[in-house]
Order: sequence, then C-alpha cells, then structure tokens
Amino acid sequence: MKSGGVFAITNESTGTDKTSVKFSQIIDGMNLYTGEKLKALLEKAGFTDVEIHSHPGKPWLNVTAKKA
Repeated sequence: MKSGGVFAITNESTGTDKTSVKFSQIIDGMNLYTGEKLKALLEKAGFTDVEIHSHPGKPWLNVTAKKA
C-alpha cells in the first residue's frame, strides 16, 4: 500500500457481542477483535490516524487507518 493510502476493516461484530462470542466457541479458528485491538494491531503495522466507528444499535464495527 502506498503512503497515505486508507485501509478499512468492516466487521459484523464488535468482538464482545453475545452472538459472536457464542459462534466463536463453536467455529474452530474464529477470532474476535474489538475496535481497540484492531487499532493497536494497525498502529503496530505502521498505520496512523486510526478511527473506530460503531453502529449505535447493532454490533457492527468499521475501522479506518492511513498508511504512514
């Protein structure tokens, strides 16, 4: 990715919602990530301006970050 490019992650789980936690216990290899965990991983990978957006009524999550 070129410097200044924007990377986005969209997820139907906040990483803590009841339904996703239930399925993560059933589906082998399923991982759950909170917005804060994704932010930390992106920053460690060299991204900046990480923004976390969530839906007020649903466990949906969108995280955007800019490549330094």
